[in-house]
Amino acid sequence: MFLPEVGNSWICDCKQDEEHHCNKKNREDYLHIPITTLSHVGEATLRIGFYFRNNLLQCRLFTAQVGKKPAKGKLGYKSVADYTLTQTLRDISIFQPRTINIFTNENADGSHRVVLVGVDGDKEEEEIVYHNVLGEDAVKGLLQESRNALHDTHRKLTQAATLNGLGEVVIEAKYDPLFSTIHGVAHAKNRNDFIADLKTLAQLGSQMWDALFNGLRASRKVLRKKLDHGKATIQIGHSRNDSDNHLFYPWSMLYDIDLDSNKPEDLVPCQLLNDWEPRTPLRESGTNDCPFKETHKINTVCPFGFWGFKHIIEQPPSVGKGHSLQTLQTEISMSSDRKLEMVMGYHNKLAWQDHLDKLKRNLNNVEILTESSKASLLNTLAQPELEFIYLFCHGRREKLQGKNLWMPYLEIGNDERITTGMLNLWRDKLPDNHWNLTKPLVFINGCHTAELTPDALANFVDTFIDANASGVVGTEVTIADTLASEIAELFFSYLLKKNATVGDAIRSIRFEFLSKGSVMGLAYTPYCSADLHLA
Repeated sequence: MFLPEVGNSWICDCKQDEEHHCNKKNREDYLHIPITTLSHVGEATLRIGFYFRNNLLQCRLFTAQVGKKPAKGKLGYKSVADYTLTQTLRDISIFQPRTINIFTNENADGSHRVVLVGVDGDKEEEEIVYHNVLGEDAVKGLLQESRNALHDTHRKLTQAATLNGLGEVVIEAKYDPLFSTIHGVAHAKNRNDFIADLKTLAQLGSQMWDALFNGLRASRKVLRKKLDHGKATIQIGHSRNDSDNHLFYPWSMLYDIDLDSNKPEDLVPCQLLNDWEPRTPLRESGTNDCPFKETHKINTVCPFGFWGFKHIIEQPPSVGKGHSLQTLQTEISMSSDRKLEMVMGYHNKLAWQDHLDKLKRNLNNVEILTESSKASLLNTLAQPELEFIYLFCHGRREKLQGKNLWMPYLEIGNDERITTGMLNLWRDKLPDNHWNLTKPLVFINGCHTAELTPDALANFVDTFIDANASGVVGTEVTIADTLASEIAELFFSYLLKKNATVGDAIRSIRFEFLSKGSVMGLAYTPYCSADLHLA
């Protein structure tokens, strides 16, 4: 299907990105797809994806009544877009090529579909079009276990029984940090603890790899080949119409070096880890793969086996009705006659003052507006030009009374709640072109609570995207506030001082923490284009 800059599309057999040898006489107006319906009478669905350079531009869900006449006045079929990166199909040249694309959606029976596409314009290259259906129970426990393991690499829950003034036994719970300052480096670990963490995550990441791509068979080898040439860019999409219990996979933790043992003692550290010394980079600048890759065998543990360390992973959310490319433009616009502006909403019980001081010292070209109340924060967000929204906060959720539903919310100030409903009411009062110029990047740094899960965070991602934000960066797990502070400081420094893209900034942070013996860089996920950067 060829889409010209002006006029109708047409169908021809000319190769992608080459001159057309066809003419109007041998072009088709429509792409015909033969379909065989199911044998039973009832509703049938068909999902159709439109790809460009392995970017999923749109995904449409076609529903039809099979074997019976539709009700009077009804067509008997409908088509809706439940994922889109552009609604106009104009200016699609901003979408740079992706190595592979993965799309997931929830089926009516609660199962989850995974569709992987890796099609190259050059037909001599091997292609992948893979589809798998997973039962919810098949991976749900594994996903939670993986996130728990990532969290447990940096802090441990301890409980102690004490007596209060009434002589009653009270259980006090607290989290003890599992990192320390080694040779002047904060949030660091020694080699043995570092390797132990990698072994634990590799085992879980390998099980996720097997669960997701178990049926890949012949294409599995092709997928490994595509991802074996150093840094790849992987685009992940999720259907926007899925319910709140949709499984958001921790893609950065997938591990694709084969393991055939669940015993840590059977796993062999890569020579890269044996040579590593604390405080030293785990890779040379610009290196995108392990220098000892040729020595890797089954049961080898290496940081480059994790997708999140070896590759760049983006999870651009679907844009809402009325929006298009503006929410996923690859530049955050800025005016030359003023400073960049960041609004920082913070919780009073977090160590925010020292964090703020460091941000101000590092980002001298940014005016940071601090807000510690819901009313003042929403008032500041009403500014039409705002480059960054930084929420250094608690993330929680509350079960709705009498229902098996959870309401996620953020806490700032003195435990003041901000829900997606409040943000929607705030947005409805603003003009439609709010943030059209700057399209701020939102960073949600949720600390000290495990209650704001990735599927709950998705509600805030969609809300900010609908308000014309360019993207959201959020956490896979709860983070200790001192660690969260350092990661945010590094992120904004890479973005603003080194002009890095969001994808490169996240990956650089991950390797910077690897040099400390920490895997916690995997805890942050960009819900935006990996190419997003300042002009």
